[in-house]
Amino acid sequence: PFLLGAVELVQTIQQAEMPICFPAIAPCKERALQVEDSYNLHLLLSQLRTGKPVATTIVKNPIDFAVGGEVHILTGPNQGGKTVYAQTIGLNQLLFQAGLPIAGRSARLSPADQVMTHYQVEERPDAQVGRLGEEALRLKHIFEQLTPRSLLLFNESFSSTNMYESIYLAKDILQVLG
Repeated sequence: PFLLGAVELVQTIQQAEMPICFPAIAPCKERALQVEDSYNLHLLLSQLRTGKPVATTIVKNPIDFAVGGEVHILTGPNQGGKTVYAQTIGLNQLLFQAGLPIAGRSARLSPADQVMTHYQVEERPDAQVGRLGEEALRLKHIFEQLTPRSLLLFNESFSSTNMYESIYLAKDILQVLG
């Protein structure tokens, strides 16, 4: 079923006339993640299901995490595509890790030992701690498993607290990651 699903996915992308490629494999120590004309595969498939034309709705962007840049910070206005871009990075890395073509014209990627995410989750009324405490516990679990070869994607982490506390937490996280 997995391989048949992969073939169907490739055919769907080709029929939509979107770029797809097998990335060149870079050494692990390079931590390369470079994709030309990348796009969010989930967004593409959603658009195809609705029948909307993808040529005018799917935005292609470069991804270029050059050597020596282990931490990248993406900023921009609300509704500016930051979450979609972060998803694109993660989806491409996972497809690459599975030996499948990725969403882009050309690419060069290094294998990662893990792809981890820290995204917002809905507050659970049954949780023993508040939303901020829950985020901190998830982050602790991530840091216990994180290695220098891991890909970690954050998205609006600690937005459940005030701006000053978020900045303080972000600085600490960057010190740990840097």
